[in-house]
Amino acid sequence: MKLPSKELEQAVNALVEGFPANASQVVDEARPLFEALRDGGDRQSLQRCLVVELNARVYLGQLEAAEALMDRWEPVAEAEGWNLARTKFCNLRGIIARKKHDYVSAGTFYRRGLALAETAEDRGAFCGNLGNIFSQLGDFASAFDLLKQSLEHFREAGLERKQGEILLFMGSACQGMEQHELALRYFQQSFDLLDDTHDLSRKIWGWLCVSQCHGELSDIPRQREAIEQAEAMLKAAPDRQTVPPEDVMNVRSVWAQFELDHGDAQEGRRMLLDLLSAEQVLTAEKTSVLSLALANHAKTPPDLAEQMAQRAKAEAEERGYQKELAGAYRCLYRLAKERSPAEALSHLEKVLELEQVRFTETTNKRLQAVELQQKTWELGQELWEEQRLRKETARLLAEVEKQKARAEEANRAKTAILGLTAHDLRNQVASLLLGVETLVHATKKPDKLPPLPELARMITASGADLRDLLHGLLDYAAIQEGTLGSRPELVDLAELVTSAVAPWEKAAAEKEQTLALRLPPTRSIPGQFDPARLKQVLQNLVSNAVKYAPRNTEIEVALSKREDIARLDVRDRGPGIDADDEARLFQAFHPLSNRPTGDESSIGLGLHIAKAIIENEGGRIGYTPRDGGGSVFWVELSLDK
Repeated sequence: MKLPSKELEQAVNALVEGFPANASQVVDEARPLFEALRDGGDRQSLQRCLVVELNARVYLGQLEAAEALMDRWEPVAEAEGWNLARTKFCNLRGIIARKKHDYVSAGTFYRRGLALAETAEDRGAFCGNLGNIFSQLGDFASAFDLLKQSLEHFREAGLERKQGEILLFMGSACQGMEQHELALRYFQQSFDLLDDTHDLSRKIWGWLCVSQCHGELSDIPRQREAIEQAEAMLKAAPDRQTVPPEDVMNVRSVWAQFELDHGDAQEGRRMLLDLLSAEQVLTAEKTSVLSLALANHAKTPPDLAEQMAQRAKAEAEERGYQKELAGAYRCLYRLAKERSPAEALSHLEKVLELEQVRFTETTNKRLQAVELQQKTWELGQELWEEQRLRKETARLLAEVEKQKARAEEANRAKTAILGLTAHDLRNQVASLLLGVETLVHATKKPDKLPPLPELARMITASGADLRDLLHGLLDYAAIQEGTLGSRPELVDLAELVTSAVAPWEKAAAEKEQTLALRLPPTRSIPGQFDPARLKQVLQNLVSNAVKYAPRNTEIEVALSKREDIARLDVRDRGPGIDADDEARLFQAFHPLSNRPTGDESSIGLGLHIAKAIIENEGGRIGYTPRDGGGSVFWVELSLDK
């Protein structure tokens, strides 16, 4: 079969839609379609095709064929990462193990499937299956806990009908723990979520469970109401022909037993006899139960009681129903003890023998529940370790990606450094060379020598800019290598701020700016800091304010103290910082988009170095917009160190 991928996908969809109604056809068509998908289909369709074939084989009872198919493809699914198939394999193997009454293996498969499940729906299904396994083993407390987890997963997935189904099972688990009032609450919640059409059988079963709860609570009127509700649902079914016969028989048998025990006993006997002689085939277990109900009733004639007990015995012996068989012998013992003590003793011995067998079976179930608890715990530990290793691998890969990104950023930074520094170095060296060349030419033509103070100022300024550029690059290298260092000593911050501001008063005056220094009333704030590094930061902040503030504005430098925190604010009336610049304000080699008002140069290292220095001193540095326009750069330092 050679089809385009779109047609292959449509063929898989048709198979899925045809299950379970056309299970045999699904089995016939799935294999050639699977091979075609191996040649040219997508991986998801391939897995869906394999899974629907397996579902169909299990549905048809072809368990060995399904297991052989999984044995063949499970290693491939593991190697190629077919997580959908691996998850469904666990579910199907669990179903097969349950059919073989190997509950421990079934529970182990479900637990592994739970670890593989990627969706809330699948996690809910596996928890629900595990819960039902524990219910079958009589461990209703563990079952309830797992069903509760299943309910949460289905809530996460938004699947109301699944929630209703799980609430039914939770109610049943509560019945097993003899918490009948709690069970009633869960049953009622389930009815609100289940659909009357698609979930008819489940709702009928739920109402019959409700009748049992009311019976245990001796609330006979409500017991009757619950049975009536189940019967009303049968009658209200849109298509009576589609109602499963077992639902009809279940409702009728419960009605008959109710009439026998709490209503018209004669009518109850008639209903039971009708059921037992009906053309519809009852299950062997149901036949045994109904026969025993009739045989044990006080008003049943002895001959009829004997006949029903013998029938129950025959059905139970054939199918190995130990509980019903013991009940049949108990009834025969009661009927025989008056007329034949020897026969009664024989029946009693059989009852004791069967009770011993039942006790052994119950004990084995409890041991299986304990074994399953142990296995699921051990498997949980293995899966936890597997997940831990998976997370660690993911973390290492993420770290590699991060290191790669850092390396790329470092390369970009290196390129930026080369570009920016080459440009600035060229300008500063050109200025120095211009000054020197001017002096050289002046020696040849003294009459054309420019004023020496102006020439000296130009050479000095160029040399200072070149020195600052080199210092900045050296500081950046120290930051990158983690060797910035600090040499703390006792300093007075007020004196340090005053000395840092003073050199910039002339530059501010040239731009007709006012530098306003505001110190605390005490005029002294002592602390242990590196004075040279701190002064470097303060001068950077003040120089930036002078660079970017307009002419004829005031620049405030304010020092304050609150408890053991010293704070410095540098406020200007410049253009402020736009959103893009603010996001990368303290990053290296990111000059601001705003241009200095005096065309001063910047390679974007000052604030990056300032941040590193302040953090190295145990402090914080930041920026906030100034009310009325402008910027506020602030530094906070701890005096308690």
